[in-house]
Amino acid sequence: MNKKIALTLLVPLLLTSCRTNTVSLDAIIKHIDKIENTGEHPYYVVAGSIDIGGRITEITEGVFDQMPNGSTYVANARYNEGFYNARAERTMMHGVDYYDESEIVIYGMASRSYWTRMPLRLHKDNFYVTRIDEDTGEEELNLSCGFANLHTLIVAWDGAYGTINAPGNKDYYQILPDGGFVFGGDNIRTKIYIDNYPFYMNYETHPELGGKWDPNRPLPLYSYAGDGYIDGRFYISFEYDKDGWLRREYIATSDYDVRKTTQGQMCLEAVYNYKFS
Repeated sequence: MNKKIALTLLVPLLLTSCRTNTVSLDAIIKHIDKIENTGEHPYYVVAGSIDIGGRITEITEGVFDQMPNGSTYVANARYNEGFYNARAERTMMHGVDYYDESEIVIYGMASRSYWTRMPLRLHKDNFYVTRIDEDTGEEELNLSCGFANLHTLIVAWDGAYGTINAPGNKDYYQILPDGGFVFGGDNIRTKIYIDNYPFYMNYETHPELGGKWDPNRPLPLYSYAGDGYIDGRFYISFEYDKDGWLRREYIATSDYDVRKTTQGQMCLEAVYNYKFS
């Protein structure tokens, strides 16, 4: 993708930054509760690109067609729901060690979006999941569910769910005319962790990763100032179809200008197509 194309993709998002057609969290939960978990394992193709500081990288290996194999990591696997992984992190995105099986069984090794590891599919069984706290007996959100992952990315400024957020951070939800739905945020202060970026984690600050993705410790690979994330303000959009399959992920820094090469600016996009066979 060249910069001219990236600019045309950015404009529609910015024009809709003042949103009036949003729905409540309760409404989006009820909408997704109508989507059944069909247990399908489609292969899928990803196309997209990322622009970080003027360096544009396209997705070159975006075909995921290998069959999942139980609890064994399979590269380029078809969609899979995920399985328990004792080394998986609390939110899978923010490096918080948390080994409670009841928290991480849902997304321990599930298929995720190409750039940001958000849920590839949402349905009634994995979107908004709660658990009973053993100490208090109160119902609380399971931090491995789809809502928690998306909400954390969009809202939590310091990268950990449930902590102090930047003033004004708020996610939005939309139900589209075709039955699809959107999760997003406008001018959100947060941290974006990027996966599948060819410039891997800093060897000196994270030598244990060895520059490769490890299925026993699935951390994002992008290295920015040695921390593996970009901290800034962003426009964010994750669009799902009526059956709960992710069809587009899009994130851009609020000051993104396709004509500039400022180090701190970033724009990424991936679109997804599925083959059910």
